[in-house]
Amino acid sequence: MELFVLFALVVAFFAIVPRLVKHFGKGNKLPVFDGVAPGIIPADPTNHPTTMVRSKELLPDPPPPRFNPPERILPWMTGDLFPRGIGGRDVGALLIDLAVSGYVRIDQLPASGRRPSASSANWMLVRTTKSHDHMQGAPREMLSFVFPQGQPGDATSMDTVRGRARSGIAQILNEAMRRDSMAAIGTHANAPDAVRTALRAQVMQFHQYLKTAEAGSIKVDEAAGIFSRYLPWAIALGEAEHWAKVFKDVAASAGFDSSVTTTDVAVASLWANDLAWFGSIDFGGLAGGFDGFDGIGDFGSSMDGFVSDFGGHSSCGGSSCSSASSCSSGSSCGGSSCGGSSCGGGGCGGGGCGGGS
Repeated sequence: MELFVLFALVVAFFAIVPRLVKHFGKGNKLPVFDGVAPGIIPADPTNHPTTMVRSKELLPDPPPPRFNPPERILPWMTGDLFPRGIGGRDVGALLIDLAVSGYVRIDQLPASGRRPSASSANWMLVRTTKSHDHMQGAPREMLSFVFPQGQPGDATSMDTVRGRARSGIAQILNEAMRRDSMAAIGTHANAPDAVRTALRAQVMQFHQYLKTAEAGSIKVDEAAGIFSRYLPWAIALGEAEHWAKVFKDVAASAGFDSSVTTTDVAVASLWANDLAWFGSIDFGGLAGGFDGFDGIGDFGSSMDGFVSDFGGHSSCGGSSCSSASSCSSGSSCGGSSCGGSSCGGGGCGGGGCGGGS
């Protein structure tokens, strides 16, 4: 009897292991456009021939960096491109997208006269006077979720927002985000096509840029043009602290703390305009004002707390996005809504979304 059981186990082992290796060793297959580089979407994607590749063979590890955000989607649509689904950091990316676009101001409230850590900080969200009458979809739902009264000047703490999330109201926001994402991507998450795979590749490549960016490669007069614009992506991909540190180092390398020139004041003014949404940064003292980047990094880290509150899975950070089967983000101006600087500077008012899509 024991010999029979042992024989059965051996047979089962040799029957199952090859299947496991086939399934997990190289990753599941993904549809890709035939004859084009990963991440490229042909002019006529509907009629372009496709083929299948293993997910882990989509891009090398690490992938080559992409210096511009992905096409078609917005940062907060990231989760819908991957099996993890929309989660906490995607919600955080949407909130930051609205702040960057001028609909929300974020203030950091110090505790006992000290600058709090990311885990203990209490953040205050303030509704600005910018009209959102044109806004639809998830961005509008987010504003209603954070500011139920809907009046300019309304303020609420992040602790209060988390409390509302735990009450179940967040499900309405999650559903709105999924609808907008599907409208932008064009396919359902359970029926991936080559466009979705290309967007995955773009996200992975852009993530590689965000997590390897160095202050020495960014000119101080150009930094103000990309920091806030890419910050929602950094939030969605778990790179907020690194992204904020890079730009603090850019400011320090400009020598604001040693001598102040007319050029310094002009550049600082550009940065002040770019970061007006973050009320805790004071550029009146030039160099001292750039310490506020630490606060931005802390706020980004605090978005991890949204993961459990909104019932989603954690977005990836660090090297976890190096393969096609792991999480990542993407963004464009799909659907009827548009929440931030990803959409051609200033949101969707007027001419709609511009840029990458």
